Amino acid sequence: MGEADETWPQIVEDAIRGELKEIYAPVDAMGKERKPSLHHYPTIPWDKLDLDQFNLIPKLMHPLLKGFREGWGTFRIVPVESGRGCPYGCDFCTVTGFFGDSIRFRTNESVVNELLLLKARARRERGQIAVFFIDDNFAINIKRTKSLLRDIIAARAQVF
Repeated sequence: MGEADETWPQIVEDAIRGELKEIYAPVDAMGKERKPSLHHYPTIPWDKLDLDQFNLIPKLMHPLLKGFREGWGTFRIVPVESGRGCPYGCDFCTVTGFFGDSIRFRTNESVVNELLLLKARARRERGQIAVFFIDDNFAINIKRTKSLLRDIIAARAQVF
């Protein structure tokens, strides 16, 4: 199946029609595996999802922390992806095998909007949110990394 960005919607549509295929393979006309672009990254509905799995504060502690200090009812660490792939192909690593040997990035705007959505949710719930960039090579392209970080700062999208 590869990365599910393009194949999963097709699988769901086929399932609805009762026409599931045995194999779904994202390949080009030459039969080579095709990696999806991250420029049309789906919006994750962080404002609607149950984020309890990301909360580091046990429920027993919520009342105590709410009384202790404003804005500490929750403290969540949420994974955010800004890019995929790795050009190195190290023997001990599966990243290149799964995500490919070229780096693909989401747009800065997409990442910033995701951070703003998370920040707004934390504010609404009077809690804290930190993000963990799950990219295997977040800073591999220094120019892109600086550009993204500048855009995060300009939009005031910084989180813990």
